[in-house]
Amino acid sequence: KNLVIKTISNCYATGNVTGIQNVGGLVWWNINDTIESSFATGNVTGIQNVGGLVGDNYNGTIKNSYATGDVVGEEDVGGLVGLNRKPVERRTISNCYATGNVTGTENVGGLVGKNRNDTIENSYATGVVVGENNVGGLVGINMDGGIITNCYFNTETSGQKSGVGSGDGSGVKGLTTAEMENIASYAGWDINTTHRYILRDGEIYPFPFLSWELGSGSSPVWYIYAPKPATYDRELGFPGRGLGFGFSYVPFQSKPPLELGPSAMLTNISSPGESVIISPAFVTDGSVADLGKAYQAYSQAKQFYQTNKNTMSPTELAVAETELAVAYAAIMALELSLAAQGGQAIDLTALISAYSAARTALETNRGLLTAEQVAATEALLEAIATIINRYSS
Repeated sequence: KNLVIKTISNCYATGNVTGIQNVGGLVWWNINDTIESSFATGNVTGIQNVGGLVGDNYNGTIKNSYATGDVVGEEDVGGLVGLNRKPVERRTISNCYATGNVTGTENVGGLVGKNRNDTIENSYATGVVVGENNVGGLVGINMDGGIITNCYFNTETSGQKSGVGSGDGSGVKGLTTAEMENIASYAGWDINTTHRYILRDGEIYPFPFLSWELGSGSSPVWYIYAPKPATYDRELGFPGRGLGFGFSYVPFQSKPPLELGPSAMLTNISSPGESVIISPAFVTDGSVADLGKAYQAYSQAKQFYQTNKNTMSPTELAVAETELAVAYAAIMALELSLAAQGGQAIDLTALISAYSAARTALETNRGLLTAEQVAATEALLEAIATIINRYSS
């Protein structure tokens, strides 16, 4: 319940949530205040006013946020918000999206279950929506003068023909999957294309996502992925940066999204300025923002490796496998360190296993690595061991 805090910003929750009334993945009851640049990924189960992010948004503002978990309830059930209402002054849900499946009985929507005399704008939903009464791809019921503008739902994935189950749905448009992947569909949105991307379930996310998800601030509000033409030539060897191992690049939609090395960068090639350095300092002193960028780049690197490993030389494979193993352990070490600093109880079992795997990768591939690469890897492993020793007592 949000009664005192005026703004919830840059927050997230990943756990599953179960309750009875006013059940949300991040906040159960938001009264009068603002939630922005936040998200929830857990599944949410309840009976009434059940939402992937917020159960009951009572005269509150939600902007630039999203939810991805599945939502199950009975009445007023939505992928983002269960009940959105304006008892005092009109507030807004704006620039938000939900991708989870939504199941309920009455007033069931991909984004909002019930919108009562409030505003929803520049938002969309893609999940399967199932219910009995007042069921819509975006909103279950829009009542008492509720206003919806520039909003969309996926007609192919939602299983719904109408964006709003009951009430005014003139501001909601159904799009096919192909249309939702096209920037031209989002007239009036603050949106631009980018060669950078986010991953969902190991796949490039093809629909609009919020610019802060890339660590790029808030302008434009939205990005949508547009692949680069395959115009890059194969580059032999390991150019890297500093002690970076680098990959031997092969032609595909874009260059691999990083040059990954213990002292070098997980770098998005299309935007070299957006980088995070995987080094001993990253492990011991990295921030939450560093962790997010590194995790995204690691996911992209692993995807590139899986796609291209059959064409790599033995040296390329040795470098790539060592890079991925040590980067994974480093990222996990920082994540656990940040959790411990925040007062959370942590379990080192998985980190110790990742550290052991990275050490094994180094020893297995040592003969194919340069002296600089070995030294940098040893330094990073030492930093990871420091984290393990620090929290093992």
